Amino acid sequence: ENARFVFQGVHMLFDGRPDRPWGDAPRSSQLVFIGRHLDRQALNDGFRACLAE
Repeated sequence: ENARFVFQGVHMLFDGRPDRPWGDAPRSSQLVFIGRHLDRQALNDGFRACLAE
């Protein structure tokens, strides 16, 4: 795709839509969690467990 895709979720509400073009920026994915008392290590471990080998 030539445009970024933004996916946002709050509680049980989710939305996704195309965003601005990538241009010359390197293409990458990023997850951002906003909350209190989040267990960073547990989140990292959980997502790493989903990776295919």
